[in-house]
Amino acid sequence: MAFLSGEYDHKIDPESNRVSLKVELKKMLSDTGFTGTYYLTLGERGVLCLYPEKVYEHFVFKGAPKTEGGEVKDDQIVAYERMNFGFATRCEFDKQGRLLIPQRIRRRAVLGTDIVIVGVNDHLEIWDPDRWEAYAEQMLPVHNQQHGGARKAAFEEALSRNL
Repeated sequence: MAFLSGEYDHKIDPESNRVSLKVELKKMLSDTGFTGTYYLTLGERGVLCLYPEKVYEHFVFKGAPKTEGGEVKDDQIVAYERMNFGFATRCEFDKQGRLLIPQRIRRRAVLGTDIVIVGVNDHLEIWDPDRWEAYAEQMLPVHNQQHGGARKAAFEEALSRNL
């Protein structure tokens, strides 16, 4: 199973609002089959997210607010649609492998020239470096606990197969 991972330092060209992905990140996108059309949108905590088209379509329709019975909540659907479709920008990499980050969405995500692109399974997140470091530091204890639990579960599964 292929997925996106890692942290990559990049720069946004201040004049063109474009970012050129590094070779290893382009290769990872290609290796995972995430090529073609993308959606650039504001995610949780104001982070800029880049979703492959199929992933975004699945995410946006599966994520609609629902009642406990699984029906779409009428009173929340208008706001959900406005925010998810309104914030989303359909985009593709140009022939030079650059991605345009529109000024409005760049401003909302509080991005300067320096950025960190983070691979998060099925999408990329684009962070301000200081915000990313603060978040990573804050979440390190949670990560350590989750990582330990995952290692234990994998070890127990391996033991059960070998017995």
